[in-house]
Formats: sequence, structure tokens, C-alpha cells
Amino acid sequence: MLLSMCVVAMMAVSVCSGAMDMAAVVADPNQLRSFTLCLVHQGPCTAETEGLRKNIPNVVSEACAHCTPDEKQTFRVYLDGMEKNAPDLYELYRSHYDPDNKYMANLRKALA
Repeated sequence: MLLSMCVVAMMAVSVCSGAMDMAAVVADPNQLRSFTLCLVHQGPCTAETEGLRKNIPNVVSEACAHCTPDEKQTFRVYLDGMEKNAPDLYELYRSHYDPDNKYMANLRKALA
């Protein structure tokens, strides 16, 4: 699996250097947990994922306004898969990046 800086772009900047198989990440509970814990500053990050989490606050608050269609698709797969397969992680992610529940509904609409 290539972890992409495109996912950061999925999270608002376009520093794309590969492709991420997000479906594989959300299908593997260990990968999903590790990936998410990195993003919410509760676990170690790889070099690739370290850059991802820096942009998430803007992506969430701006409803992925600068994301490409492919980046939106990747982000949608991540959020949908996490919500379905690991609701505890989804809530951890949501409460970390949207503690006042002001942005997630607009983000989800933008990703639909």
C-alpha cells in the first residue's frame, strides 16, 4: 500500500506523491486504528501520515473545499468505513477535529 500525500490533499493541500488504498486501510482494523490514532495525536505516525494530520483541521472546517474529486472519494471511504467498522474511532476523530459538532455535517455533504 502506498500512503499518499494526496490524502493530505484529501485534507486540503495538493502535495500528491502516490496513491492510498483507503479501502484496505478501513478493512483492516489494526491499520484503521493505527492510522486514526496518528491523526488524532494519540499514536505514532509514519513519515507519510505525519504530514496528513497537519492539514486536517482546515479540511474539516472548510468542508474539503480544496480537495479534488479523488481526494473527496478517499476521504469519504475513510470516514464511512470508520463510522461503520469502528464507531469508537469515528467519534474520537470527530470529537478531536470537530468538538463543537459545527463542521462534520457540512463536510459529509461536501463528500457525498
